[in-house]
Formats: sequence, structure tokens, C-alpha cells
Amino acid sequence: MSYNFTIFSVLFLVTSIISFFGAFLAWQRRSIPGARELTWLMISSGIWSFWIIFETASLTADWKIFWAKLEYTGAVTTPILYLIFALHFTGRIKAISKKYILLLSILPLITLVLAFTNEKHLLIWSGFSAISGETNIMEYYHGAWYWIGYLAYNYLLLLFATYLLVSFIINHKKTFRKQGLIVYIAGFCPWIASVLYLTGLNPVTGLDLVPVSLILSGSLFVYAILYTRFLDLVPVARETLVETLPDGIIVIDGQHRIQDINGAAIGYLGIPGKNILGLPLEASNATSLHLLTAVLGTEPVRQIEINAENETKIFRINKQPIRNQPESQLVIIRDLTDQIEKQRKIKAGEQAYHAMFTMFRLMADNMSDMLWAKDLDNRYVFTNKAMCDNLLHAVDTNEPIGKTDMFFALRERAKHPERADWHTFGELCQESDSAVIRSGKPEQFDEYGNVNGKFIFLDTRKAPIFDEEGKMIGVVGSAHDITLQKKAELDIIKRDELLDAIAKATALLIQGENLEKSIHGALEIIGRATKVNRVYIFENHTDPHFKLPVMSQRHEWTNGSVEVFIDDPDLQNLPYESDLLRWYDTLSSGNVIVGNIGEFPESERNILEPQGIKSILVAPVLINKNFWGFVGFDDCESERAWPITEERILAAAANTIGAAYLRKKNQEELIIAKEKAEESDRLKSAFLANMSHEIRTPMNGIVGFAELLKEPELTGEEIQGYIQIIEKSSLRMLNIINNIVDISKIESGQMEVSLSKTNVNEQVEYIHKFFNPEVVAKGIQFSFDLSLPTNDADIISDREKIYAILTNLIKNAIKYTSAGKITFGYEKKGNFLEFFVSDTGIGVAKDRQAAIFERFIQADIIDKQAFQGAGLGLSITKAYVEMLGGKIWVESEPGNGSIFRFTIPYSPQSEVKPAEIETMNEEIRNSRQKNIKVLVVEDESNSALYIKLVLKKISREILLAKNGSEAVEICRNNPDTDLVLMDIKMPEMNGYEATRLIRQFNKEVIIIAQTAFGLTGDKEKALLTGCNDYLSKPVKIQQILAMIDKHFPH
Repeated sequence: MSYNFTIFSVLFLVTSIISFFGAFLAWQRRSIPGARELTWLMISSGIWSFWIIFETASLTADWKIFWAKLEYTGAVTTPILYLIFALHFTGRIKAISKKYILLLSILPLITLVLAFTNEKHLLIWSGFSAISGETNIMEYYHGAWYWIGYLAYNYLLLLFATYLLVSFIINHKKTFRKQGLIVYIAGFCPWIASVLYLTGLNPVTGLDLVPVSLILSGSLFVYAILYTRFLDLVPVARETLVETLPDGIIVIDGQHRIQDINGAAIGYLGIPGKNILGLPLEASNATSLHLLTAVLGTEPVRQIEINAENETKIFRINKQPIRNQPESQLVIIRDLTDQIEKQRKIKAGEQAYHAMFTMFRLMADNMSDMLWAKDLDNRYVFTNKAMCDNLLHAVDTNEPIGKTDMFFALRERAKHPERADWHTFGELCQESDSAVIRSGKPEQFDEYGNVNGKFIFLDTRKAPIFDEEGKMIGVVGSAHDITLQKKAELDIIKRDELLDAIAKATALLIQGENLEKSIHGALEIIGRATKVNRVYIFENHTDPHFKLPVMSQRHEWTNGSVEVFIDDPDLQNLPYESDLLRWYDTLSSGNVIVGNIGEFPESERNILEPQGIKSILVAPVLINKNFWGFVGFDDCESERAWPITEERILAAAANTIGAAYLRKKNQEELIIAKEKAEESDRLKSAFLANMSHEIRTPMNGIVGFAELLKEPELTGEEIQGYIQIIEKSSLRMLNIINNIVDISKIESGQMEVSLSKTNVNEQVEYIHKFFNPEVVAKGIQFSFDLSLPTNDADIISDREKIYAILTNLIKNAIKYTSAGKITFGYEKKGNFLEFFVSDTGIGVAKDRQAAIFERFIQADIIDKQAFQGAGLGLSITKAYVEMLGGKIWVESEPGNGSIFRFTIPYSPQSEVKPAEIETMNEEIRNSRQKNIKVLVVEDESNSALYIKLVLKKISREILLAKNGSEAVEICRNNPDTDLVLMDIKMPEMNGYEATRLIRQFNKEVIIIAQTAFGLTGDKEKALLTGCNDYLSKPVKIQQILAMIDKHFPH
């Protein structure tokens, strides 16, 4: 493929470049109507010229024909695009639909197809000339379709476009007439070129002048875009916008010559004529000279006021340069008269509205009732201050706007997620709103619930809001707080119900036959009336060890929804002095304890919260002005405010219940005492009858067989048999008499303890040997168990009493065991020896296990023949055990035998010198051996030595502490301490504080305060801090021993 680029090729290259440059400029303004169409027109003409470059440079006919075919891609589209652009430019595009434009494209498309298939039909080109050697141009001979389907059709399109442009030029002003003329000339150039080509007037044979003419057309379009604001202000847009605008529009150049002006500007300036384009503005004969001066001024923005014909006009003049025309200006004159008047009226209206709204807001915000308005989506459009403060808890009256009740409800609930009842309003309000919207009528509602934990009751009125057209647009409402009114009504009802319940409960207590059932019934009646979960009665008494006031739960009722604590050992003997001292002071003064547990001191909460209590009322029971106990009411579901009337009624009811309860209890106790007295008389009668039987039986044997010994015919064997019977009867009667004497000594306090060396192993072995024949004779197994080796089995104790204790227990085991085995022995446990006697006999019922250690109790056993005896053995045994410093108990079940256990102190003989035993016996005769462990707390060494010497004789161990801190630590490390002698005034920590700390971990130890203060109230203060008793210094031996005897009687 060879090319020879000639001057003609360069000419078409320039044409193509100009066309593409014009397309580029038009594309930059593609947002303006018609710019895109012009872009495609210029691209189409550029493509047409571009292919001609190669067609004029080709050296062969085939290649020229090939490029000529490609030229038709631009040749057939350029006329159509020119027409479409003309339609846009003149504003006629809306008159032709896209369907017609597609129809217009059918013939050009056929022409393009025929050009590419010309060899088959020769409709476009019928022949070709030889290539000119001078110009390298080949002349084309055109076929039938070229003249009809291509050229004639294109002339029609160009003719129609020309008509549109000529009409536009005639009807428009100078600026747009100039633009239209440029477009017309640019489109007319191809007409002239076509005529010259077709008439053979071409300067160059075979050269198509139409594409050449595009140089001029493209140049004109580029000039129009760059220098005549072509596409910057589209004529149609100008007609639509500029001429119809109420603002005056003037375009002037640097010499103030009018380039364009609309009707509004002519009217404002008072210009008489309309053909003024091109004239200087000063020569326009404008009658409004003041406005003309402002327009000609240099200020870019100016506002002036003109008085004419008794009318004031206000204008604003805005000036701005025109793009691409630096010396030209666009002047806009705007009449502000109506606008400013409207603004004045609007401002006046706003001020009036503001004044009215301010008054309404002041009225609404100073009302105690809540006011609000909502739209149909339950969003607030207005609220007053009372609504924001009392129900929504909003920051101000503006915060609720656009929000719903649920927004504020959820916000308040989130602050206390642990309380489901903290804020129950929200859904309630929206439900009543919906009811009003459905009914379309005003309605009244009772709305109540909790707001931030506080109960409120509202009398609410709501009504629909309708606009001027009768359409519902929202709901308006008001609410009056009637909480106090409702509370007063409910209080009266509740008071009447409570008084009625108290009357029924009191009657039940007085008239009921069974105390337990009456108390439970009375508590249930009052509990259901007060709507609490639990009601109970506590009785006060004095702790036997500490001599401090304590409380114990006696009765309890629950509604079934909470745990029952009547059997809780922690609620028995509960001291006031540690954590409930406030209760004692308040209740003993006749006042109630009332409130929510969360507000109570921590020490009280630790006791009450584990019981699930959230709110409580405790009323004292005062009998003859003495604090007898209290009645408690627990709410375990929610915190509540106890009305003062309810407090007073329940306080009075507590005393009424307490008095009725005590009266009923005293009546029952009198009945029980009477029954016990009758029982005692019966037992004594049975005892005397039994004694008569027990004494007469051996006496009959003695007297009877003594008479028989007088018979002369008796054999020696018979005589010996009779003598043995007499001896056995005598021993039996002697044992009965000894028991009677022993119990009499014990009752009168004349029974003494005689300490001596005792080997418990030897005693056990001796007793086993003594009873073995009798036990074996009954077919019962008999064994013993020793815990200590013989060398360690020597103790200092009362040998005879140990023997008597074991003997009595083994006798009982033999008596009540018919088969099986009997085992006895001991084992060492700490500082005590624990003895046991086990049998497989009949056993003892649990309800009789305590009674068998009472006097004469066996006299109540029906089967006298099987179980002979006076019923004193176990009573004597118990007394002996306690005299030796131990205790006795039984473990048994009916039919499964019994195990009797008792303890005595383990005092090894090796620790006591023989010479001291008699001395100890003498001291014990004066003050019984206590075998106690004592802590002496004394900072003065002489006083400590004195007390130690006094206590040494009656104590098993003495510990010393010089201050309160040491005392607390020693007590903590020695939990078996029995007695603390506590000095009060000491360094580091005084005796009061030390006592409080000791009581936190040891409530059993006896603490006796010693003080030299001797002031009124010292004893009470010592007792309140936890001391059991009190001594004033100087302390004498007799006082110490008497105090110890008081607290350690055995």
C-alpha cells in the first residue's frame, strides 16, 4: 500500500483537526442543551474529512474506492446531525420525537450499505475516471441512488434546517441573531460547495468541494463558541428565562453599549423605544435617572430607594462580568418592594406569633397540670414544663419534640435495669393515644404506675386534633396528678380493711382454743390485709451466758411465695448488741422500724437481705411498758412507702396482738403448770406406791424367811438357802434406802466430791468382773474397751462416784436388755474422758430421752414387773456426772438399743502431788473445783499476779494478757477458754473494744469486766459491749470466787 500526500491531503487534515477541535469545545459545554448534538456533528464532519486524507493520497483506484466507502460513514450522518442540532438550537426539538429521527436515519443507512456493496449494483458509483497524474485525484461517476437517495435527501434535510435557522434569525434579537447567522452560514457553505461540484465549476477536476467547505463551517462554529457566547446562553433558554423573568436583565460592553436587554429592564428604566440594541445606555432616553445612575455606577451590588408617583420602590442592582468577554457586564435589576413589604409583614406576624406563643408557653409552663400534643405516630410536638419534669424527665421542653413516650421510658429504665417496676409508664400512654385515634372522640383515662420508682396516679383527658380540612393530625392531652387524692382514698379503704383484720385477729387470739393455730391464723389475717409476704413474732429474753438481751423467732406466717425461716437457728438467740443495737433502742422506746432495706445500715442489711426482704415494718410489743418483743411485716417483692396511718395502726395492733398472745400463752402455761402439778402428784403417788412395793417386797422376804428359820425340821441346805434370800432382800432394800438418801443429799446440796487417785482402767476391769456372771447368766455378750494404757489411766477424781455412775448405767443395760450384747469403756477426747455404756435393749423414744434423767420418772413405766426400781438411778447418775465437771446424754432408738455417754475431766495423777490432793479437797469443800481455763487481762503486773494466785486453786490453766490486743489474739488461738477477767482501762486497746472483737468469733466464753472507774452506767456499758458480769476494783478473793460460782455452778 503506497500513498502520495498532496496539498489536498493537507487541506483535509486541517479540516479534520478544526472539526475535532470544535467537537472538543462543544463537549466542554455538554451540560448545555444542543452542545452534545453539535459535538456529534463536528465529530461526523471530522471523520468524513479524515477518510478523504487517505483517499486523496492513495495511488491506486481500489484503495481510493475503499477510502471513499469509509467517507460515507461521515457523509450520510452529517446532514442528519446538522438538522438535529438546528432543531435544538431553535428550540424545535420537542416537536419531533425520537421515532421520527429514527425514520430519518433509514435512507442514510441504506446509502451506507449501498456504498459498501457498490460493485454489485453500481447505484452509488457507475464508473471512475483515470487517476490524474498532476493532482492524484480520481473522478467518480455517480449512479441513480446517489442522486435520489443521497444527494436529493440531504438537500431536503439541509433545506429544512435552513428554514429553521432563517426563521430564528428573523424573530430574535441581535446577539442571538448573530449566533443564528453564523450557524446559517456554517450550514450554507456545504450548499455552495455542492453546487460548484455538481455544475463542474470546480477549480480542480474530480475534487469534492463539500468536505473542503467544512473548513469554513468548522471555523465558524469554533469562532461562535469562543467569541459570541454560543452555547453559553442558548436562545431558547434566553427566551424562556430572560424575557419571562421579573428581574431586569441588561448586557453592556465596556462603552456601556446595550448588547441585550429584556422587557423588565426596559420598564424599570423607563426606556420609551425597543430598538435600542447597540446604543449606549446613556442614550436610551431612560426616564428613571436615579436607577440609570445606579446601573452605570461601579459598585457590584447596590440597593436604592426611588420615590415616584407617591409610591416608593426599592431596587437592588447586581453586576458581574461575562465569561470570555472581560469588558462586558451582566446587570440584574431586582424590584425588592413587594419582597421587603412581605418580609415586614412576615416579621410583624412572627413577632405577634412569638408574643402569643410566649404567653401560651408561660401559661402552659406555670400550670401544675401536664399538657402535651402528639402527631399520629405518637411523637411529641408540644410539652409543657410539668410534663417534662414529672413524667418524661426531659432536659427541657424542646427535648421531647419528635420523640415518643417509649424513648423516655426506655432511657429511665436503663438507669435501673435491676428493677422492672422502676418506670412503668410508656406503653400505657401510647395505648390510650391509640384508643383516641381509633374513636376520633375525646376520652378520659385513669393512668397510673411508677415514674422513676415513684407511684403516680393521673386523671388524663385526651382528644383528637383536626386540621382546617377536618383531617385528624394528632392528639392533644392534659393530665392532673391525683396521686394524693387516690392515696387518701386507698388509705381509708386500707385502714378500714386493716382495722377489720386486726379485730378478727384479736378475736381469734382471744377465742381460739389452740394457741399455735390461733397465732398462725391471726398473722395470716393481718398479713393478707397488709399485702405482705411474711409476718412474724419475735420474743425477747436474756442470754444465759452473756446476760444480754437477745431475740428469738416464735411464730411465722408466709403467703407461700417466700422462704420460711421459723426453723432457722440463726433467728434464735439473736443478740441486739452486735448488729441490731439500733433496733433495741428504737423499739424499746415504743417506736417502729420502717423503710426499704436498701436504706438500712450495712450491718442490718447483711441480716435482712438473705431473707429476700425489700421493705419492712417492725412494731414493738410493750407489756406494762416493758419491751417484750416485736411483730414484723416483710415485703419481699418491692420497695414500698408505708403510710403513717398504717404505721400507727400496725404499732397499736402489735401491742394488741402481743397482749392477746401473752394472755393466751399465760392461760396455756397455767393449764400446763396445772397438768404438770397433777402429773407431779401422780408421779409422787406412783413413786410412794412403788417405794412401798420396793421396800415391802424385800422386807417380806426378810421377815418371811426369818420366820421360816425358826422351824426345827429345816435341813442345813434349806437354812443356807433361806439365809441367802434374806441377804439378797436385805441388799436390795439397802440399795433402795441408799438411793433415797443420795437423792435427798443431792436435792439439799449436801452431797460432796472427794478427790483421790483413781485408775479408770482398774475400775472398768473390776466392774466388768463384778457384773460378768449376771450378764452371762442372761445369755448376753459382755465386753469393755480401754483407750489409755494403765500407766496413763491414773486421774484425780471421785472414785466412788465414777464407780456409782458406771454401776447404775450397767445395771440399767442389764435390766432392759434381754438378748444381744453390752459394751462399755471410755476414750480420751481433749481434756476429757468420754465413757460409754452400749446395749441392744429396748431403747428409749426420742421424746422420753430427756425425761429419763428426771426424778421418779420410772414410776411412770407401766410394766412394773419387768422393770423393778424406784426410778432414781439415772437422776443420781446425772447429778454425779455434773458434780465431777462433765455432762451425760443418751443416743437411742426404740428397739435398737441405747448408748449412754458421759464425760469427766482428764486430770492425770502425775501432775498433782499427793500432798496437794487433800488441800484441793479442802478448797473444793469451800469452792468446788471448776477445772476451767482462764484468761486474765491486766496491764498492772501485781494485780495480774494476785488474780493468778487466787484462780490457780480452781483452774486447769491460766493465760495472761497485758492489753486488749493480746487478749483478742489469745482468745482467737484458744477457743476452749472458759473465763476472761477483763480489765477495762488498758493501753493500745481498752477492755470494751477487746470484748466487742472477742464476741465476733466467740459468743460462749464468760467475760467479767473489772474496772476502777466505779461510775454510774459502767456496768450497763460493760454488759452492752458483751460482758457477762461486772466487778469493781479493788477485787477481793471472796468476790472472785463467788462470781465464778455464779457462772460455773458445777
